[in-house]
Amino acid sequence: MRSLVLPQHLGNVMYYRLQRQHAQLICHVDDNDNIEAYGWIQSWLPFRKIFSSLAVDACMLGPYWTAPHLRGKGLYTELLQQSTALCPTSKPIFIYTAPSNIASQRGILRANFEPIGLWDITRWGWQFGKAARVK
Repeated sequence: MRSLVLPQHLGNVMYYRLQRQHAQLICHVDDNDNIEAYGWIQSWLPFRKIFSSLAVDACMLGPYWTAPHLRGKGLYTELLQQSTALCPTSKPIFIYTAPSNIASQRGILRANFEPIGLWDITRWGWQFGKAARVK
């Protein structure tokens, strides 16, 4: 399972966030313990500078993945709903996707998230830089 979710630890930001307890992994497995879909619940710490205009503290969901042969069957929406149930109720929950990722946007809307706008995220190297609301 680990080779699918965290194929290598060198340069894998999720590996280090998991080690520092800044992320949790949630998986959907079949009867043979094969991963069908997974996603991450992340601490706001790595995102608070970038999205400082949104919240002082929150939960960030993502990234998520579903096996290609199971896409379109609702696993993504199910994982999003389970992920939100694991987040503290006292904190807002955010998730973002690329404007071109229509399938992800549909799953996010089915999980009862509301769009808050289009953001331009500037990156510097391996780290995020700053997010600015476009509309």
